[in-house]
Amino acid sequence: QREPVSIQEVYLDINSSWTKGEFEQVWNVVKNRKVSVYYKKLVPLTNENHFEYFYYLSKQPFSLFPFYEITEPSNSIVITKNEGASPNLRDLDGTHFADELKTYLTQPGTLRIFNFGNELSPYLKALKEYRVFLYERGGLDELTQILQKNEFAKNIESDQQVVLENTGVAITSIDGVALSEAPDHLMRLFSYNHIMQKKGKEMINDTAWDQPLVDEAQKAYVVTPVSSLVVLETQADYDRFGIKDSDNSLKNASIKSKGAVPEPHEWALILVAFLVLGYIRFSKLFKWNKQ
Repeated sequence: QREPVSIQEVYLDINSSWTKGEFEQVWNVVKNRKVSVYYKKLVPLTNENHFEYFYYLSKQPFSLFPFYEITEPSNSIVITKNEGASPNLRDLDGTHFADELKTYLTQPGTLRIFNFGNELSPYLKALKEYRVFLYERGGLDELTQILQKNEFAKNIESDQQVVLENTGVAITSIDGVALSEAPDHLMRLFSYNHIMQKKGKEMINDTAWDQPLVDEAQKAYVVTPVSSLVVLETQADYDRFGIKDSDNSLKNASIKSKGAVPEPHEWALILVAFLVLGYIRFSKLFKWNKQ
């Protein structure tokens, strides 16, 4: 779902995953607006210098766009593409970059990112999970439509609804309905994303301790930035350390759970079993045909 916006400034997050042809196509779409790139500082692009700065930036194997340099986030859009390489967000702890970003994210404002690649770097994936920005992904046609209509994806998440953008699915929690036999992983997905949606930006600044959210994570039995799970070998180990399980939770996911998915080694065993059965069956048929 989109809503009207006033996109006046465009920031291009360029690295080696961009081709010259892609850059030229994007430039032709955005050049009538205020366009900037980050090369040691924010640099306005013009018809005279845009290929020069593309040449410099396209040599970089990855990019870490400094969102804190955006002064008018509600009127801006960042256009990105990358091959998935970058430091993780936590790798940047203690750097000037991270300090500036954390301070910036305490301020009000809505960032918008359009990705015309197939994936996000670990840096951008983390910020996306923390709900730092609104996000759209697509090709040149979708980008052109957004800029022509001045519309962008709106935030439709709430205490009752979370969005899984990469699957095009929204999960809604409704009170007062009868219990069902739906797969329990839906509740786990809802709880994890609800926690990220409620306290995302605060988690980056390590100020997100909230007991109701910890209780929600415990009930759904999920690991989040506000919760963890302790796994020991035997029940005696739990008793020795005084670790008690909650009776009001989904417990650990198992192969018997609805919607459970085999682990990679289980898939491998299944595949080997099919190959062996196929070999036995078809080898017999081959021998019979020869006779």
